[in-house]
Amino acid sequence: MKINIKLKYTMILFAATFSLVTISAANAANAASVKIENADFEKGFENWIDTEPSAISRSNVHSGEKAAKITASAGKFEQSIIVSPETDYELSAYITGSGKIGALVGGTKYTSTITSSSYDKAIVAFNSGSATSITIFGDYHKSVGRFDDFALKSISTKSSNFDSNSWFR
Repeated sequence: MKINIKLKYTMILFAATFSLVTISAANAANAASVKIENADFEKGFENWIDTEPSAISRSNVHSGEKAAKITASAGKFEQSIIVSPETDYELSAYITGSGKIGALVGGTKYTSTITSSSYDKAIVAFNSGSATSITIFGDYHKSVGRFDDFALKSISTKSSNFDSNSWFR
C-alpha cells in the first residue's frame, strides 16, 4: 500500500511538472510579432496617418536615423493593424520627452504615457476581444515628445490540451 501511494504521489508530481513545462512552452510558442509597417519611421510617416503638429525628426532618435515628433496637443499619428480576435497583445514603443502610445480596440482606448529626458520603453497590454482590426497610435502628452521603434506582439495564453488527470484513470 505504501509503495502504491508513493508511486501515485510521484506520478502526480511528474504530471504537474510536465503540465507546467508544456503550458510554458505553448505560451512561449504563442508569442509572435505582428507586423507594423514603418514602425521605426525611417520612411517618414509612410503607412501612418499623421495630424499636425507632427513631424519626422532626424535628431534625438532611439535607433536608425528618424523618429516621429509631436509638438502640441492636436498632434498625433496612427495606423490600422489586423489582429486575431480574443488574443492578448502587448504594444510597445520608445519615447523621449513626453508622449502617449495606445491601441484603440472596439471603441476602448488602452494607453501608456512616458515623460523622460531619455528614451524609455512604454508598454500597453490589451485583449483584442472580438476585433479583427485595431488602431495603434502615438499622441501628445504635456509637452514635445519623440517616438521610435513601435512593436506589437501577441502574448496569448491559450491553455494546453494536456490533461494531467488522464494518467490516473
